[in-house]
Amino acid sequence: MKKDASVVLLTPGWGGNEIMAVEFTKVLLQEGINVRIYAAQFQLDKMRSLEWVPSTGNLTFDDLMRWRINGADRRTIYVLPSFLSVVKKPSILFSALACRAWLYFPFWGHEWNRGNKRKFKFIFSNILLKVFKPYVIGIKHGFFRGRPVDNKRSAIFPNFSSKTWKVRIENDKGFNLYCVGRIDFFHKQQNLLFRLMEGFGEARQGFIRKLIFIGDGPDLGRLKEIADQKEWVEILPWVNDAFFYVDGPAIAIIPSRFEGLPLVALEAMSSGVPVVATAGAGIDDLLPSECIFTEDEKSFKRALSWIAVNYEHASKHGIEAVSANYSYNAFYKSVAQWGST
Repeated sequence: MKKDASVVLLTPGWGGNEIMAVEFTKVLLQEGINVRIYAAQFQLDKMRSLEWVPSTGNLTFDDLMRWRINGADRRTIYVLPSFLSVVKKPSILFSALACRAWLYFPFWGHEWNRGNKRKFKFIFSNILLKVFKPYVIGIKHGFFRGRPVDNKRSAIFPNFSSKTWKVRIENDKGFNLYCVGRIDFFHKQQNLLFRLMEGFGEARQGFIRKLIFIGDGPDLGRLKEIADQKEWVEILPWVNDAFFYVDGPAIAIIPSRFEGLPLVALEAMSSGVPVVATAGAGIDDLLPSECIFTEDEKSFKRALSWIAVNYEHASKHGIEAVSANYSYNAFYKSVAQWGST
């Protein structure tokens, strides 16, 4: 068991990927492993805003390419935004191979986008794993179903819910739709919801009370411009607390163009708030098929209508699905076991 480790964030922003890397690091620290995190300054500032200050260092990509660690002395983990990173920047892969670092893909990213899925599976399974044989860490989701995993070079960890949604007000005059996460029209597609809502027409009144966005991100200004023209839309700031309040009955909406296994789905479902979402790698394993929609008004309306009729069933299903497969205990145990080898 190696008693020293380095976690290197090569991600461009701050969100679920980076939070999972922090949680991953916390487990290693609790298991007696000395861990140092290397990240951009704004990411280190975010860690401090969470009132958690690990041993840290500021590191640029160019620094990393000049940095070599003796793999026999220190275990190193590169946290990447997606698998596509090693395709766009092969120098990351070669750097990892040189120091026997683990490549941590918390989120599979754009390669899971509909048209890329088959190509991604071929490149990942037949080229990356078989030819280069890197050490890989991934988050448990549908990609690994029925796929052999080399336990010596691969580690698969379950995600878990770290934030609780507390429903404080119940109202029988319709549903509140919550879209929570980074405001990014290309990836998260919050703007898609406005077109989909048009499919309800006048039927929206009495069925949907509010469409509520919670988050921050590069397209927040554009979202506000659209929202200002619609009285049934509300935008709230991001909440760093361990919980936040929602007005019920509530439904969580995940309209992303591509996803791995989003934390917001686990948070909502574990709190008894049903989720409807576009098809994604991890989401397909968690939700009833009736809760998956495509990017058309008819499909979206059908998913929401199913939730409306089966709200109690969907709420119970979410709690059971998350508690059975995505608990913090399961996450901790799998990371600790990996750290001890």
